[in-house]
Amino acid sequence: MQVDLMMFKKALVALLVLAFLPLLSVMTADGSVVNGFSGGVKEKTIYLRGTRSPLVDASLYFTIDPGVTVASAGLNISTVNSATGPWLSDVRIDFGLDQRPEWEFTGRGYGELGHQSVFSDDSLRKTIRITASGGAGTAGSIILPYGAEIISAEVNLTGRFVPESTRYTAYSTPSSSTPVPRKASPGNFDGDSKMDAAVVLDSTVYSYVHNSGLRRRWRR
Repeated sequence: MQVDLMMFKKALVALLVLAFLPLLSVMTADGSVVNGFSGGVKEKTIYLRGTRSPLVDASLYFTIDPGVTVASAGLNISTVNSATGPWLSDVRIDFGLDQRPEWEFTGRGYGELGHQSVFSDDSLRKTIRITASGGAGTAGSIILPYGAEIISAEVNLTGRFVPESTRYTAYSTPSSSTPVPRKASPGNFDGDSKMDAAVVLDSTVYSYVHNSGLRRRWRR
């Protein structure tokens, strides 16, 4: 048996525990049963080393007499518990090295074996719109292996207010107004013996210098 582990990641740690393969059971048409790998091994933890892609481990196999028809076969596959990874994607198991995998964990929305971080459409995030009247909505689903045990799960939620309409109605007709200056103080600011003026309007001081074309503005 060949365990063909295909991945998109280009780098791995030197030693990676990927999969735990217990209890192989193959029943033939004559009633005989093969319930282990070669050498009587019942279960095996696979270690992968290297950075090439795909990574292949062909250390496990079992034998069946020529011409024997296989009536049924089963293989339990699980990952070693790991909260930090690394995890692999596109995992395949190929019996007989015929390039036709008997089992694979690959496809749209499958994510990584032992760690799911995408929705079933391969997206990383979803947006749910809730109206002002409340209610609930469904944005997506996730894919998990059959019989998978969830060790931990978390979801990040962020929200923002989006108005249902960007159109606004004025409740009264706007009208123009003419500001009335107050506290006008005449005087000579630039020492040219000509009268200048300072006007205060809405906490702003305006100065008008006579016959110079100069206008200054500053705030108190």
